[in-house]
Amino acid sequence: SAEGTLRPTTRQRLLAPRIANLLEQAHFSRKRMDDVVSAQVLDHFVESLDSQRSYFTASDVAGFAIWRARFDDMIHDGRIDPGFQIFATFQQRNRQRLQYAITLLQKEPDWTRDEEFHFERENAAWPKDSAELDEIWRLRVKSDALSLLLAGKTWPEAVDTLRKRYQ
Repeated sequence: SAEGTLRPTTRQRLLAPRIANLLEQAHFSRKRMDDVVSAQVLDHFVESLDSQRSYFTASDVAGFAIWRARFDDMIHDGRIDPGFQIFATFQQRNRQRLQYAITLLQKEPDWTRDEEFHFERENAAWPKDSAELDEIWRLRVKSDALSLLLAGKTWPEAVDTLRKRYQ
């Protein structure tokens, strides 16, 4: 596991089964944590981390599927490491994307190209690979820069603002 990666504490491991039991017994729905709920929890967790589908690739999400029917068992047993592993993957992808965005600021975009950036990506397919993510982020950085230019900033001012934002 990478240096600085969050790991579950002993307390969190001990609390997980208690929380599972509490949800099953005290929540108004009294819904049993089973494989169906497990899949919903996994999907919700991944979506909450990357709702705009700008960090995870399709292969990342497919890799998380090994835990799809096991989240319920893991929380009951206090083996919550997979949730932390998914979050660690998100942190790694986030760093990669922001580093890439900063490298894009080294060269002013071609403003003559007719391109669109789609802000709302929650219904888009997961990007198939890092090249597809690069293109999403290229368009995102271009859009962010254009917004600043339209607000009256110069290219060097926009670069400074965006570098600070991405860092």
